Amino acid sequence: MSKREILRGEHNTSDRKRNHDLQGLFPEGTLEQVNQKQTLLRTWLACLLLTSLLLVGELDLQSSAVAEDSPGHGSFPLEAAAKPAIGHIAGIKLSIPHKYLLSGVHYRGEEVWTKSKTAPPPRTFDSEIQDFSLLLRQSTLRPIETEQDWADYRAYGRTAFPRPENRWLTMSFYPDWYTANGGKLKAVRDRYMKDEPHWGPFTSKDEKVFGLNHAVSIKREEEKSFYLDADELFYDDITWNTFISCSNYHRAVQPFDPLSFCRHVFVLEELNVVVELDCTKDDLSRWHEFELAIRKIALSFVVK
Repeated sequence: MSKREILRGEHNTSDRKRNHDLQGLFPEGTLEQVNQKQTLLRTWLACLLLTSLLLVGELDLQSSAVAEDSPGHGSFPLEAAAKPAIGHIAGIKLSIPHKYLLSGVHYRGEEVWTKSKTAPPPRTFDSEIQDFSLLLRQSTLRPIETEQDWADYRAYGRTAFPRPENRWLTMSFYPDWYTANGGKLKAVRDRYMKDEPHWGPFTSKDEKVFGLNHAVSIKREEEKSFYLDADELFYDDITWNTFISCSNYHRAVQPFDPLSFCRHVFVLEELNVVVELDCTKDDLSRWHEFELAIRKIALSFVVK
């Protein structure tokens, strides 16, 4: 891990860490199937890799998106000629404007780890979407729409201490997570409470936090096997549509201040997907606002 990553508290992107993070999201045996295909994590990995490279100064990005009709080709997010990405999820037709896309759309059955020597097939509404990711400014929950937005996003990637008004959220949409968990997140909570990821055991607290049930791990920070092991859970036990796991830790170098990293997942029933976004505990009070805004944006992509 680079010094810049440590300073900012960035998460590790190794295969071991990715598998570690997702243990609670999948029923037993499902994660192994996902790993064999190496597909569900594509957009999440792209986001983390690009952010990491920017932070350590190894890549001066000319683009934050991959054109939907030209995999691997960087394209300016405000490119006027860029067509929307089209396809379907569970028979629901989608047309996703280019300005929203973080790293293009991943279509079912297509290899994403190696660049194909052949051109992708023409995209139609019969093309099945396996996953996709969006990029939004956190303060406004809007995509890159102006030259200033673009400049701000590039500046965000070049600093370990972004301005509060210049933080950006990435979110991914996963139909397979929806299917694996039966369209609800109760099984995810149950796997954590049974301590299947071995990050607990967790104990339930009496008081709710911002309207969500709360559980904490009995492990102390120094007892964690990895500094981003989840030690707090927040969930809606009425709808089972929201689940947030948070890791609390201290910066490894001075000023040794407390940091947090949260993975917020929620069910978007209208699209048969689970949405995943990364945030911090400081954002916890906005969990419902995030879900409403992301749902509104995603449903605007639906073609009647």
